[in-house]
Amino acid sequence: SLLLEGREDFVIQPDTYPAPPKHAKVKSGEVKEGDPLPWNNGAGICKEWLAANASDKIPLDSDEAARVRGMCAVLRADPEIAQFLKGQCELSVFAEKDGRTMKCRIDTLPDGDEAPVIDFKKAKSANPEQFVKQAYDLRYHLQAAHNLDVLRWAGIRRKEFWFVAIEDEAPFAYSILKYKDEPGTF
Repeated sequence: SLLLEGREDFVIQPDTYPAPPKHAKVKSGEVKEGDPLPWNNGAGICKEWLAANASDKIPLDSDEAARVRGMCAVLRADPEIAQFLKGQCELSVFAEKDGRTMKCRIDTLPDGDEAPVIDFKKAKSANPEQFVKQAYDLRYHLQAAHNLDVLRWAGIRRKEFWFVAIEDEAPFAYSILKYKDEPGTF
């Protein structure tokens, strides 16, 4: 949602919470009431905070939020990718084929008939050689072919499907794997 729609559908949870009077460390004298304790999603006060602040958002710690923002900034700065960030996102497409309902889910279907369909993947390594091997092992080529087929059956013609792999650690290296709707072009 941040990359494709400019919305922060997350909330940054605190790194610490104040030690409540009934906490075991307060009772033992190890810490004083109100001293900061590391955030713990199982603690009552943390559960209350999450219920009040994250009911419709994804809770992230400050490091996770910084990584998400950094990844988006890097991808938006790439002119090849940036030109395709406008369009429909998180799109479910349904089509009938041979009496069966087929479905695909698209990360982004950019505006324009010549634009590629794009799927974003977080990867341990965005090194193109390593990502191609990972993509093959995870059968991404089948996902691309299936999605292009379902789009075609639904009357949406696209010639390319891109996988954009991005690492979630700075400097957020990335690569683009382009699949063309032609045999042997992955």
